[in-house]
Amino acid sequence: MLGGGAGHIADMVARLKNNRSMLKNKRFFKNRKTAEDIDFSKHKEQKPYYGKASKKQLQKIRDELNEDQRKAVGKKVMILLVSITITLFFVFLIVVFLEDVLEFIRNF
Repeated sequence: MLGGGAGHIADMVARLKNNRSMLKNKRFFKNRKTAEDIDFSKHKEQKPYYGKASKKQLQKIRDELNEDQRKAVGKKVMILLVSITITLFFVFLIVVFLEDVLEFIRNF
């Protein structure tokens, strides 16, 4: 391995050349538009619009977010409790099973 991945680099260069040649060949893409074909000066820069909100609207948004957060935390706690219960149940079953196996071995 003298090249240190030279085969991969050569493959990458070959793929890039093939992709470029496909773009230049019109039989692959009949109605193609490249970056050179598009006039970007016609497009206006669009700035985001941030409307004004009243204190009442802001409070409503805060209340909704807090309620969603409470629901999400409640779901996480419920999932945690159910998973702990299931885990303890399986541990109990394993312990009971192992006691039976040990009892069988002692009697054997």
